[in-house]
Amino acid sequence: MKVLFTNAAESATITAPNESPNYPAANLVHRILKKRYQAVINEDTIRLEWSAAVVVNCLYVGYTNASAFTLRLYDASAALLATVALSPADMAAHFAAVSGVRAAEIDLEVASGAVYLGGIGIGEEYTMPDPRNDWTDGHLDNSNVEISADGQVFANRIEPLRSLPLNFFTIGFEAFREIRDLIVPISRAVPVWLDVFETWHAEALPLYGTVELSKSTKRDHVIDFSLNIQEAR
Repeated sequence: MKVLFTNAAESATITAPNESPNYPAANLVHRILKKRYQAVINEDTIRLEWSAAVVVNCLYVGYTNASAFTLRLYDASAALLATVALSPADMAAHFAAVSGVRAAEIDLEVASGAVYLGGIGIGEEYTMPDPRNDWTDGHLDNSNVEISADGQVFANRIEPLRSLPLNFFTIGFEAFREIRDLIVPISRAVPVWLDVFETWHAEALPLYGTVELSKSTKRDHVIDFSLNIQEAR
């Protein structure tokens, strides 16, 4: 399980030559994914620049119609450090850490119409222990529904939000404290990018959402704990 607790995009200068004035590239780090960036044509190149070097080992994307992404990483002298392809079907790419990154470019395109992207997560992600095999999957439906006396349903449908309660067992105290110290300061207040099953996207795609430490049970020299993950758009 991968979690990007610190999104390096938030400290970058972000530009895009074909951005729409109504949907600028700055929206890519807005807390609300649906407040998106959008180009005026079907393709664009998003550029991120940092004043100090960062480490990058992942790229997350959300709420997009793009059919292809290519990430390029550069050092301070504009030398190419790495090139990574990302499939929108996966919504995330994980790769060996690249140090000394001062700029990144993301090419994206769609077959027709204006390409758009709700948000990006980039930087050095944290590797969590794997959750226990038995897990539950839920969906939070926030649709507004009214039912008439005759049983007619009138609804303003909103696509349900994914909810994933996960359990972790026999985690050492030191490892648990490290996880706790990352999660507790943000909890339900700050959404992060995460990939619960990075090798099993057919079951659960990466998502942008909150992570809450719900309970922990100490026994001997290990801890069992639970996390509640709630998608945010």
